[in-house]
Amino acid sequence: MALLLASCFLSCKYPHKEKYGMMFNAQRSQIGLPALNAKWTICNEGKDYKGNNYISWARPYEGKSTAEPSFFRKTVVFNADTILNEENEYVGNMPYKNIDGTFGEELFITYNFIDLQTKNDSQRKGWECAIKNQASSDHSEKGAISLEQADSILKKWQLNRFEEAGK
Repeated sequence: MALLLASCFLSCKYPHKEKYGMMFNAQRSQIGLPALNAKWTICNEGKDYKGNNYISWARPYEGKSTAEPSFFRKTVVFNADTILNEENEYVGNMPYKNIDGTFGEELFITYNFIDLQTKNDSQRKGWECAIKNQASSDHSEKGAISLEQADSILKKWQLNRFEEAGK
């Protein structure tokens, strides 16, 4: 009984965790976003620099080598009851260096749910992809690429955007 009450309290107090978590997988499937795996846990939440709320989920540590390409994190950004975007982050096995240290290459595949035009920002509805590697780290912005290029990189890493997170 106590578990049921705690579950109800948490889902009432934090409805966006439920709304944009597992319950959102049907919409993800329709768009072409990977589903959230029930084993993934919330690793971060709060407000971004623009004042929007976000929730990030990550795969639990399963003893996989960090040198293996993997689907690393899923972040949903929302404002009140409006989802703004979902970003899926993949990590490759090729290291790159910048002034902050050595990192594994990163691929970001974001779906923007709405057109957004503000004084300081704009986003177009649809896909936005970027690769962060040695070539792009030498520039101030991430290397913008197409969705087709992102899918090609995932294939090279033996990953698939359409598979559920954590399979």
